[in-house]
Amino acid sequence: MRIVAAIRRFGCRFVALALLTVITLSSCGTQSADQTGEPSTSVEVDVLSGGDNPAWILIDDEAAELRSLIDDAQKRGAGAPAQSGLGFRGFIVHNLGFESGAEYDSLRIDQAGIFLERGGAVVEVYEDQDHEAFRWLRERAKSQVPETIYLDIPSTEP
Repeated sequence: MRIVAAIRRFGCRFVALALLTVITLSSCGTQSADQTGEPSTSVEVDVLSGGDNPAWILIDDEAAELRSLIDDAQKRGAGAPAQSGLGFRGFIVHNLGFESGAEYDSLRIDQAGIFLERGGAVVEVYEDQDHEAFRWLRERAKSQVPETIYLDIPSTEP
Protein backbone atom coordinates (compact mmCIF):
# COMPACT_ATOMS: atom_id res chain seq x y z
CA MET A 1 0.00 0.00 0.00
CA ARG A 2 2.85 2.38 0.81
CA ILE A 3 4.42 1.78 -2.59
CA VAL A 4 1.22 2.77 -4.38
CA ALA A 5 0.98 5.91 -2.28
CA ALA A 6 4.61 6.77 -3.03
CA ILE A 7 4.02 6.30 -6.76
CA ARG A 8 0.98 8.59 -6.61
CA ARG A 9 2.92 11.18 -4.64
CA PHE A 10 6.21 11.15 -6.57
CA GLY A 11 4.97 9.83 -9.91
CA CYS A 12 7.38 8.85 -12.65
CA ARG A 13 10.47 9.99 -10.75
CA PHE A 14 9.91 7.27 -8.15
CA VAL A 15 9.35 4.59 -10.76
CA ALA A 16 12.47 5.65 -12.69
CA LEU A 17 14.59 5.68 -9.54
CA ALA A 18 13.28 2.26 -8.47
CA LEU A 19 13.99 0.82 -11.91
CA LEU A 20 17.50 2.27 -11.94
CA THR A 21 18.14 0.76 -8.50
CA VAL A 22 16.93 -2.67 -9.61
CA ILE A 23 19.04 -2.59 -12.77
CA THR A 24 22.12 -1.48 -10.83
CA LEU A 25 21.71 -4.14 -8.15
CA SER A 26 20.98 -6.90 -10.62
CA SER A 27 24.19 -6.19 -12.52
CA CYS A 28 26.26 -6.46 -9.35
CA GLY A 29 28.01 -9.76 -8.97
CA THR A 30 27.45 -11.02 -12.47
CA GLN A 31 31.20 -11.42 -12.82
CA SER A 32 33.54 -11.53 -9.88
CA ALA A 33 36.35 -9.03 -10.05
CA ASP A 34 39.29 -8.21 -7.86
CA GLN A 35 39.98 -4.77 -6.40
CA THR A 36 41.57 -3.56 -9.64
CA GLY A 37 38.46 -4.42 -11.62
CA GLU A 38 40.10 -7.40 -13.32
CA PRO A 39 38.08 -10.62 -13.39
CA SER A 40 38.92 -12.91 -10.49
CA THR A 41 40.69 -16.21 -11.02
CA SER A 42 38.22 -19.05 -10.71
CA VAL A 43 38.64 -22.81 -10.64
CA GLU A 44 36.00 -25.20 -11.91
CA VAL A 45 36.04 -28.94 -11.30
CA ASP A 46 34.94 -30.37 -14.66
CA VAL A 47 33.09 -33.44 -13.42
CA LEU A 48 29.35 -33.09 -13.98
CA SER A 49 27.61 -33.75 -17.27
CA GLY A 50 24.48 -31.72 -17.80
CA GLY A 51 24.82 -29.71 -14.58
CA ASP A 52 26.81 -26.83 -13.18
CA ASN A 53 30.28 -27.89 -12.13
CA PRO A 54 31.42 -26.86 -8.66
CA ALA A 55 33.72 -23.84 -8.71
CA TRP A 56 35.46 -21.44 -6.39
CA ILE A 57 37.37 -18.16 -6.55
CA LEU A 58 41.08 -17.99 -5.75
CA ILE A 59 42.27 -15.08 -3.64
CA ASP A 60 45.13 -13.07 -5.16
CA ASP A 61 47.84 -14.89 -3.18
CA GLU A 62 46.50 -18.29 -4.25
CA ALA A 63 46.31 -17.21 -7.89
CA ALA A 64 49.90 -15.98 -7.71
CA GLU A 65 51.03 -19.28 -6.18
CA LEU A 66 49.28 -21.32 -8.88
CA ARG A 67 50.67 -19.02 -11.59
CA SER A 68 54.20 -19.55 -10.25
CA LEU A 69 53.74 -23.33 -10.44
CA ILE A 70 52.60 -23.02 -14.05
CA ASP A 71 55.27 -20.46 -15.00
CA ASP A 72 57.87 -23.16 -14.33
CA ALA A 73 56.12 -25.62 -16.66
CA GLN A 74 57.88 -26.66 -19.86
CA LYS A 75 56.02 -26.42 -23.15
CA ARG A 76 55.65 -29.75 -24.90
CA GLY A 77 54.67 -30.62 -28.42
CA ALA A 78 51.28 -32.24 -28.24
CA GLY A 79 48.98 -34.12 -25.98
CA ALA A 80 45.43 -34.53 -24.91
CA PRO A 81 43.71 -34.31 -21.55
CA ALA A 82 43.66 -37.58 -19.60
CA GLN A 83 39.90 -38.12 -19.81
CA SER A 84 36.92 -37.06 -21.79
CA GLY A 85 33.35 -38.19 -21.46
CA LEU A 86 31.87 -39.01 -18.06
CA GLY A 87 33.57 -38.39 -14.75
CA PHE A 88 36.41 -36.06 -13.78
CA ARG A 89 37.85 -34.23 -16.80
CA GLY A 90 40.20 -31.83 -15.04
CA PHE A 91 40.31 -28.47 -13.34
CA ILE A 92 39.40 -25.53 -15.56
CA VAL A 93 41.10 -22.31 -14.48
CA HIS A 94 39.74 -18.99 -15.76
CA ASN A 95 41.47 -15.59 -15.69
CA LEU A 96 44.78 -16.75 -14.25
CA GLY A 97 46.87 -14.35 -16.33
CA PHE A 98 49.38 -16.99 -17.43
CA GLU A 99 51.62 -15.48 -20.13
CA SER A 100 51.78 -17.58 -23.26
CA GLY A 101 52.37 -17.02 -26.94
CA ALA A 102 48.97 -18.55 -27.67
CA GLU A 103 45.59 -16.93 -27.26
CA TYR A 104 43.48 -18.99 -24.90
CA ASP A 105 40.27 -18.80 -22.86
CA SER A 106 41.12 -21.16 -20.02
CA LEU A 107 43.63 -23.67 -18.72
CA ARG A 108 42.65 -27.29 -18.18
CA ILE A 109 44.86 -28.98 -15.63
CA ASP A 110 44.62 -32.70 -15.12
CA GLN A 111 46.97 -35.53 -14.23
CA ALA A 112 48.27 -35.58 -17.85
CA GLY A 113 49.40 -31.94 -17.99
CA ILE A 114 48.38 -28.31 -18.49
CA PHE A 115 46.29 -27.58 -21.57
CA LEU A 116 45.60 -24.08 -22.83
CA GLU A 117 42.18 -24.10 -24.48
CA ARG A 118 40.37 -21.74 -26.78
CA GLY A 119 36.75 -22.51 -27.53
CA GLY A 120 37.19 -25.98 -26.04
CA ALA A 121 40.10 -26.90 -28.33
CA VAL A 122 43.66 -27.38 -27.05
CA VAL A 123 46.05 -24.74 -28.45
CA GLU A 124 49.14 -25.38 -26.29
CA VAL A 125 50.31 -28.08 -23.91
CA TYR A 126 52.67 -27.77 -20.94
CA GLU A 127 54.28 -30.40 -18.76
CA ASP A 128 53.09 -30.26 -15.15
CA GLN A 129 56.40 -31.30 -13.57
CA ASP A 130 55.75 -33.75 -10.73
CA HIS A 131 52.04 -32.90 -11.06
CA GLU A 132 52.62 -29.83 -8.87
CA ALA A 133 49.78 -27.68 -10.25
CA PHE A 134 47.36 -30.64 -10.29
CA ARG A 135 48.19 -31.63 -6.70
CA TRP A 136 47.93 -27.98 -5.58
CA LEU A 137 44.42 -27.68 -7.09
CA ARG A 138 43.34 -31.09 -5.77
CA GLU A 139 44.40 -30.13 -2.25
CA ARG A 140 42.40 -26.88 -2.38
CA ALA A 141 39.38 -28.65 -3.86
CA LYS A 142 39.12 -30.71 -0.68
CA SER A 143 37.78 -27.70 1.23
CA GLN A 144 35.92 -26.12 -1.71
CA VAL A 145 33.71 -28.83 -3.19
CA PRO A 146 31.35 -31.46 -1.76
CA GLU A 147 33.10 -34.61 -0.56
CA THR A 148 31.38 -36.75 -3.21
CA ILE A 149 32.90 -34.54 -5.92
CA TYR A 150 36.31 -34.48 -4.23
CA LEU A 151 36.37 -38.29 -4.12
CA ASP A 152 35.90 -38.33 -7.93
CA ILE A 153 39.16 -36.38 -8.41
CA PRO A 154 41.88 -38.97 -9.01
CA SER A 155 45.31 -38.94 -7.49
CA THR A 156 48.21 -37.72 -9.61
CA GLU A 157 48.67 -41.05 -11.37
CA PRO A 158 47.14 -40.94 -14.91
